Amino acid sequence: GLRDLGCDSYVRKDRMYTVPTVPNKCEYKIKSFPLNAKSIHKVKLAVFTCKFEDTHGTIDDTTPLFKYQHPYDRLSSEEQKSLPPTAKAILDTMLETRQEKLIPLNELRLDDFSPYVHPSLKTDEGRPLHIHDSLARLVVHHEEPEEQERYDSWGNLNCHREGEYRDLLSLPATSEPLKMGLKAFLGRKKWEATNNAYVGEEDEFKLFDVNAIDGGESAPGLNSTAIFGIKLSTTWKSHGHGGHAEEFENKEWICKDWTQVDWNDMENNPDCISIEDSIRNGHARIWFEQNLFQAGCKDDECDLRVDHCREVGLTPQRLEVDAQGFSQTAEQVMWEVDKMKEADSWNS
Repeated sequence: GLRDLGCDSYVRKDRMYTVPTVPNKCEYKIKSFPLNAKSIHKVKLAVFTCKFEDTHGTIDDTTPLFKYQHPYDRLSSEEQKSLPPTAKAILDTMLETRQEKLIPLNELRLDDFSPYVHPSLKTDEGRPLHIHDSLARLVVHHEEPEEQERYDSWGNLNCHREGEYRDLLSLPATSEPLKMGLKAFLGRKKWEATNNAYVGEEDEFKLFDVNAIDGGESAPGLNSTAIFGIKLSTTWKSHGHGGHAEEFENKEWICKDWTQVDWNDMENNPDCISIEDSIRNGHARIWFEQNLFQAGCKDDECDLRVDHCREVGLTPQRLEVDAQGFSQTAEQVMWEVDKMKEADSWNS
């Protein structure tokens, strides 16, 4: 048949106009979970749900791809050789199941970004491995942030941002993200209790079976969605005279200049704000790193970049949860806490 030679150099341009984006704001949920362990009475978490869309409405599934980096990529050959055998076995298994450089966001696993999922995954010095760069940060502005141009005068992305930040943990795209955030927190407590020599009362978490907790894996997964989590505070109880118990909340803070901060008086420092307050008062935003790409890209050199270096505002999400599902997760946590050495009862 005949062939039009002009088609040999044809490059599709339509995909450049259907790159997914978060068109409005990311939604957040904040919830306090009672643990009633001896060392931690409660933990308060925030999760953020960012939904991607094709603003032209031509694509239904706009699930981006995320750039995957295996932990081996960050280790020298000598560092790899020095790893404990159990850690090597875990990393080899991860390598077998993660062959692609770009992976759909709805296939993200907790151990893609959290170094605390496997208690045996550690360096020869007993430290956590650096698993992966964050997909996003929580940027906190102490004053009302000014809108910045996304591109400079040369057409390059403007990736400089004002404000202080905290890395966010990327969570699997489940319709029950708070449960997944709780599971990630408990996994870290178990890792620290197992591998740190001086953890005090938190040593009790060595006996906690994190795998017994439903972290939302049984809930429907989500396409076209990025989910992140962060810890806001932990609360512990002091048992005073006469059986009177007083609660103390240890909040997560962020400050303009940490060198000028008295760690014992952040609450009264005008240059400090709790992360929870920054979220609720609109001074916090999601800032996407340069790790998301449109479906169809083969590597991170692809021009179809999803929200690189973009700040997105936050809005509260109506807390609609599966009451029965949360009750079952609470019962699972209660059962595991009761099995921990010298732990308080869930109902105490």
